[in-house]
Parts: sequence; structure tokens; C-alpha cells
Amino acid sequence: MAAATLFYVVALAGAVAVVVRVARLRRSPNRPAARAYIALLAALTLTFAVMATPTQAWINQRVLDGGKLLGNVSTLVAAYAVVALHSYTRWPAEQAWPRLRWRLALLLAACGTLVVTFALPHPVPLTGSFDGLYALDPSLAVYTTAYALFLGLALADHVRLSLAFARAAPRFLRAGLRLLAVAGVGGLLYAASKLAIVVHRLATGATHQPGNDAGVCHGAFSSLGCTVAVGGPGLVGLLAVAGVLAWAASARLENLAHWTSILRTYRRLEPLWQAVTAAVPEARGDRATAAELAEPRELTWRLARRYVEIRDGLLLLSRYRTHHPQPGKSTAAAEARAIQAAIEAKQTGRPGRDGAASLAVPSGQLAVDTDTAWLEQVAAAYTRLPRRPPETPEGTAP
Repeated sequence: MAAATLFYVVALAGAVAVVVRVARLRRSPNRPAARAYIALLAALTLTFAVMATPTQAWINQRVLDGGKLLGNVSTLVAAYAVVALHSYTRWPAEQAWPRLRWRLALLLAACGTLVVTFALPHPVPLTGSFDGLYALDPSLAVYTTAYALFLGLALADHVRLSLAFARAAPRFLRAGLRLLAVAGVGGLLYAASKLAIVVHRLATGATHQPGNDAGVCHGAFSSLGCTVAVGGPGLVGLLAVAGVLAWAASARLENLAHWTSILRTYRRLEPLWQAVTAAVPEARGDRATAAELAEPRELTWRLARRYVEIRDGLLLLSRYRTHHPQPGKSTAAAEARAIQAAIEAKQTGRPGRDGAASLAVPSGQLAVDTDTAWLEQVAAAYTRLPRRPPETPEGTAP
């Protein structure tokens, strides 16, 4: 009963957090990350509410083991949402979405597999754990395998991203990320144990289950099997909540929104900076270290330096430009294509028309705020351009 009470308290806190975050969504400076955060909190709220044994008993009176399906699906959504939150916090949206697109497709495939295999007719009643039923009903083995594989993949991504992000993060955020990484390792062990149980049951034909003879766990830690099936996910979830709370403390105490905004801008310029300074290496400076990125003042200086290096590189590339949009009439996409063409012309040694501006600003002014905002738009558009293989000068081998 104590475990159920704890689960309900956490679920209630999560529900309150969801309401607060939804109310603040319009004012969020990073809406994709805010939406991922809301999805994570909502999924964790549902997961904890369903994990409580009274909730499971109530659902089972209406749909046998329906609580298991609901809890498993919400767990997979939470695993995807935490990776999305990482991605949209660290990278601008145009760089984060390509990283998430295939993960979302895998999530939908995994959830679809769970729903279909759960809805199939089963030769045995579905009550409690499936661990003793795999040898009797292979569709349940498919169900658990799909669940454990996606959960393991998402948690491996989460652990990798957490540890990488923690190396260049302020103190409270670093602590939260490490807690989340520990929770992810626990989740990986849980997913691995589920796969091991499936393999063992199918190989040996064993039908014993955790809990009592009906496979029902009356306590989260009443047996080793119940710890794997119920208690383990609960502990992982509690660690995840602690990590999220540390993340929230960072938002309050370390001005997290401002720091991550600068970091995303710095990374938004990365593809354009790399392309321009690779074409004209004399414009490139040294790359920032993880320690420098973790310090807001140092990161701000690095961002200003990156703007200058891009501007210098575009000035050096100006003689290779063949497209000269008029100030006030250019779009970010047109400028990005013009820069790409100038880089290709530089690589092949074909000069453009002399006197071209290095980068046209729509307003026709080079005020700092206007220019930097415009350069960010161009950098985002450049990131979305299809990458073409470099051409070689005529008469030379590729």
C-alpha cells in the first residue's frame, strides 16, 4: 500500500506540473522543448497512476490487463519524450527534428505492435505479468520484445545524450542530467531483463510467473519477479523525477532558459560556420571547449566570435558569388543557396562577379540586432539545404 500511495503522490505532482507547463507554453522561448517536456510529464503521470495496484485492479475489472498495455505505451512515450527534450534543448529545431524523425517512426511502430498483439485472441487470460505465458502464447513474446527493444534503444540514446550534455552544463543541470543517466541505466537493465525472460521462457517452455499462482503482484517488491516487473520501473521513474526536479532547479537558479538559448544559437550557426570556414580557413578560430560552453559569459563571447568569423568568411567569399539579391527583397533560403553556390565556386576556382555583398540584410541596414537575427535565419535555411557532392575544377580528377 505504501508503494501505491507513493505512486499516486508522484502522479498528482506530475499532473499539477503538466497544468502549469501548459499554461506557460505560449510564453516559452523554446516551444518544441516545452511540448516535449509536457509530453514527458504527462506520460510519467499516467505511468505512475497506472502502476499503482489499486488502479490496475480497477482496470482489470473492465479490460483484462488493460492497465499493463496503458502503462507500457505511456512508458514508451516517456522514453521518446525525454530524448526529444534533450534534443530540442541542445539543438535548434531544424537540427533536432532530423535526429528525432526516425525515432518517432520507431515509437509508432512499437506502440502499434503492442496494441495489435494485445488485441489478438489469446489462449490464456491476461492477468498480471506475461512472464509465464510466452511459451503458451508467442504473440505475447512479440509484445514484450517490441516493448523492451524500443525502450532499450530510447534509454541508450537518453544515457548517451545525458552524459554528453552534462560535460558542458551548469552545476544543477549537470546533477539532474547525471541522475537521469542513472535512471536510464536502470531502465536499460530492466529492458534487458525482460528480453532475457522472454528468451528463457521460449527456450525452456517454463510457465512460472512472478507474484502468486495467477501471476499477480500484490506488492512492488514482494518477490524478485515482482521487483523486475513493478518495483524496478518504479525506482527508475523516481530517479527520473529527481532528475527532472534538478533540471527545474537549474531553470530557477542558473537561468537555464537563457543559457540554452545561447547554446542553441551557437549550434544553429555551426553548419554555416563549418562550411564557410572550411572554404576559407583563414577566417576560422579555435573551437570552444566543453568548459567554455558551460560558462554563460564565455559562451556569449564565443557566440559573438562565431558571428564575426562567419562574416569574415562571407566577405572573403564575396568574389565568388554569382547571385546578388537586392537588400530588402532577399529571403533566408535564397541567401543560403547563394552562399552554397559561392562555396562551390570557391572549391572549383570559378570567380563570380566582383563587388558582391557578403550577405544581404533584408532591411538594408547592418544594425547588430538585425544582422545577427538575419544571419541566424540564413544559417537555419542553410542547414535545411540538400547537401551536394563537391565539384572539381575542369581538367582535374575528382
